[in-house]
Amino acid sequence: TIGAFYEAHMELLGPDAPFRFDDNRWPIFTRARFLPCARISGTRIDRSLIAEGTRLEDCEVSGSIIGIRSIARDAVIRDSFIVGVDPRYPELEGPPVGIGAGTHISTAIIDKNARIGCNVRLVNEAGVREASGDGWVIKDGVIVVPKNGIIPDGTVV
Repeated sequence: TIGAFYEAHMELLGPDAPFRFDDNRWPIFTRARFLPCARISGTRIDRSLIAEGTRLEDCEVSGSIIGIRSIARDAVIRDSFIVGVDPRYPELEGPPVGIGAGTHISTAIIDKNARIGCNVRLVNEAGVREASGDGWVIKDGVIVVPKNGIIPDGTVV
């Protein structure tokens, strides 16, 4: 389920995570990507995993996994999994790939290549368990923006 997928990823952030990426007894071998390190400026990060090639500018990130090549500007991301961006993803009309300025995201899964506009609130303040809208769904109380999803400026969920 979406809820189980979300919880499994959030468990990786705890101090006693059931699985650790830095355990020398169980090394992780991934495909070499040859990306630069993450570029982080003016950002507060707590209990989070940040992938290579990521750019975080003037953000707050807590309890989240920020995937490869993710981009966030002046955003607040809490308890979320931002999957990341494919290489050579074309810029299309609408918001650019990444998380727009002034956006707040909480308890969400943002799939690959999502384009989240400025001043968006993906927070599910009402605690809805199941719902859907233009470019998003809520399953098991978790907001999901699907692969290549577009959320326009000012959207509130």
